[in-house]
Order: sequence, then structure tokens, then C-alpha cells
Amino acid sequence: MAAQGVASVYVLAILTLLVGLLASIQTVQSAIGVCYGTHGDNLPAPGDVVQLYQSNHIDAMRIYLPNDTILHALRGTRIAVVLDAPDVRSLASDDDINTSSSAAQAWVQANGQQYYIKYIAVGNEVKGGDKPKILPAMNNIRDALSAAGLGGHIRVSTAVEMSAFACSPLPSGSAFADPSIMGPIVKFLASNGSPLLANAARVYNQNLINHVEKGTPKRPVALETYIFTMFDENQKGDAIGKHFGLFNPDKSPVYSINFSITSDSGLQSQPSMGWASRPAFYALQVKDYIQHSSR
Repeated sequence: MAAQGVASVYVLAILTLLVGLLASIQTVQSAIGVCYGTHGDNLPAPGDVVQLYQSNHIDAMRIYLPNDTILHALRGTRIAVVLDAPDVRSLASDDDINTSSSAAQAWVQANGQQYYIKYIAVGNEVKGGDKPKILPAMNNIRDALSAAGLGGHIRVSTAVEMSAFACSPLPSGSAFADPSIMGPIVKFLASNGSPLLANAARVYNQNLINHVEKGTPKRPVALETYIFTMFDENQKGDAIGKHFGLFNPDKSPVYSINFSITSDSGLQSQPSMGWASRPAFYALQVKDYIQHSSR
């Protein structure tokens, strides 16, 4: 098989965040999702892709850019959607006439009102001088959602790379490398009941799915898991990234994997093709923000 047993995973895990802050845990229902990338010229039509999600009992989908055809195909399916809003520059307020706020309103009106969107990820691993724009962009999207009557239904977050954390490879035992940026973002997340998406630990796909409902021994709470990615994508920029798919473009599985969530972990991973050692995304749910004195 083309993937050679390699796939990366996006994991939404409800954890306590110990990063110089103290946060409490909110409980969510377990769910299995798969990221839907479209960097390929031989991929199935979005309607066929949605049917593939449904036939495999995949509960959720992450989309990296708004796509009307994909979102239209999702209507009425109840597949939960994580939709990226990557352009923090246009969504952040940086002038006196507040045109960026209007841009956020236009974005929500175009993309947020007709579909089953669970999270909006404002910015994906934003780097350099654009980092200070993340929070204003998140505020604008949140305000636009509230104005549209969607504030209680769609949560606003951002996705950060692992370099946002210092000291530990696991977010739950780490501190922020740049608290001047991340501290206010976490306050926003805490006050809005939103998760922080963070690139984190290495996992095996099938074993991860088997543990989604019961969590880990240290954090026995439900997980939302987003595996990267649905298809091999022959137009991805890097050679390895072209072969992360769970399915071939003809919709046949690259390797055997069962997406059903059961509390009984009787399912076994496929040692030859069905396991992966790649990065994961944790969504750390922060409810209350409590300043924790440094030592």
C-alpha cells in the first residue's frame, strides 16, 4: 500500500492545562473524526466523500478552508465540522474603521450559518509577526457568531504547533513558550468554554480509536479524535505528506481500521499496515482561568 502504514492523527482530548495557568475540565462525548484534505486531482466528489464518512461511521470532519461544495454535501448529515478560518490578517482588527470586524461578519455569514459546525479554528499554527493577530481575529469571529445568533452553538479556537509549549512534550505537563501571546488566548478560551488545539503526542490509529470513549489511564475522560487524513493527496507539497490517507482516491481502504467506538477494547490494531507514529492534536478544554503563581 502507498501509505506504508503512515498516518498522522488529530486528537481532541479534554485535559487539565498546567501551563502557569490552572484550568478545569469539561466533559464531552467521544467522537471519531477524520481530516478532509483536498490537495489532489483524482479525489472523489464531495458528495461521495460524505457518504464514505457515513458508511464508515465517522462522526466528524475537519476542513482546512471553507468549501461551498463540501459544506453543501454535509447538509442534513449531522457530521460535526471543524472549519478553519486561516487568514488571521483579514479577520483581525488593525485599523480605526473596523473593516476587519466586518470581514469576520462576512466570513460567518458566508460559512457559519447553514452547517453543522462545532469549532472554528482561527489560524492554524500561526507564525512570526502574525501571532498578535490571532486573538483579535478570534474576538471578531466570536462577536460575529453572537450577532448571528450562533454564539452558543459554535466554539472559537486556534490551532498551535508544539513549539508553543516549553519543557514537556505533553501539553498537560508543560508551560507556554510565549505567555505574552498565549496567556490572553487562554483567557479567551476559558471565558468562552472553547478548546485549545495543540499539536502533541504520538499514537497508533486503531489503539487510539479503541480508547476514545474511556480516555487514558491518567485522564479517563472522553476524547474527540481527528485522524489526518482521509485520502492520499497527490498534490501535497511534501513527498511524505502525499501518503497519509486512510483511503485511496478510489475509496478503497489503504489499511483495515474500525471507526466504531466501544468501551470494550477487544479490537486489535493491524500491525502490518494499520498503525502510525505521527503527531496528534489535543484540544485542551479550559473553563475557568485562575492565575497560578510561578515558582
